[in-house]
Amino acid sequence: MSLLTGQLPTQLPPEEDHRVALEAVWWAFFSVATVFIGLRFWARSLHRSLGWDDFSMSITYILFLTEAILITYVAETGRTTHLILIGAAGGMEKIYSTLMWYIIILDVGIFLTGLGKIAIGITILRMLGRTSLWQRCVVWTVMFLTIATCFIDFGISTFRCGDPKITWTLELQAAATCVSTQAQSDINLFSNIVQVVADFAFSILPMVIVSGLRMPRPRKTVLMMGLGLTLFTGVAGSVKTYYAATFDEMDLTWNIFPNLVWFALEAMLIISCVRTLRDDEGSQKTQQDPPSFEMPRLEYYPQPAPPAAHGYPHDPNMQQHYPNGRIQVMDEYNVSSHPDPRFGPNNA
Repeated sequence: MSLLTGQLPTQLPPEEDHRVALEAVWWAFFSVATVFIGLRFWARSLHRSLGWDDFSMSITYILFLTEAILITYVAETGRTTHLILIGAAGGMEKIYSTLMWYIIILDVGIFLTGLGKIAIGITILRMLGRTSLWQRCVVWTVMFLTIATCFIDFGISTFRCGDPKITWTLELQAAATCVSTQAQSDINLFSNIVQVVADFAFSILPMVIVSGLRMPRPRKTVLMMGLGLTLFTGVAGSVKTYYAATFDEMDLTWNIFPNLVWFALEAMLIISCVRTLRDDEGSQKTQQDPPSFEMPRLEYYPQPAPPAAHGYPHDPNMQQHYPNGRIQVMDEYNVSSHPDPRFGPNNA
């Protein structure tokens, strides 16, 4: 979003306002996100498994609240109608202050969705553990690109002309050296595309991993459905990117409405569609345990045998202990620390 740089139209449009619809959408989506983040921290607290992804998601939630308050402010101060009507009511100073508030909304939104992707990436890293180097490298690469483009987009949108005040004061731009509005739009578009790619990557990669695990099919299906919910975030981000790249900025305050609606949906899905990890003891839940809103670890992922493990061949005399006749894998340290009378001197 490069904001307007040309002359305002001279013909007055009808008096109409997106105030009520915009506030209703944002606070409704924020309420849904509040419920889900509450469930997230409740589940994590039960298992004492809070991590850096929860910290990142909590900041994302705070930025969502901040954005909702900013949207409410611009709506309640008459800045969600046609821009020329804003100028007719308050002059150029009202237009400049309106542009300033929308730049602030853009800046907060950049880090709102960006930190949400980082939280999702950290969650996937916790799920993967040390199972695959290339998969972890993919996640780290996507996270790096996301945070890098966020800072670049923020820097260009705010300091395009050096002094931030020049960015929203059109009269001062004539004597200033600024990054072109086309370059700013291209950078903003690229940043949005990177975040959309992150959504799809953070959804498809875990689904591919889970599809190759040795686990009961019903559990695998449920897990893949939970991981695939992030696809909806990617769809919302794609639609938001389309509107951001195509809407007419000459009537910024009116035409930005669809973009803000899809942005609110994307932010809500980021917070709501990320199920958290469950500790290992979660697989031993009983009927008395509270309902889980967490994602199980990939404990079925193939793991290398521990270096201190040894195989003991089947002993016919031990048929009563091991009726299946399989080779038993025992930890040497555990055997020495807890001797079994069956392996004593008399039974050697």
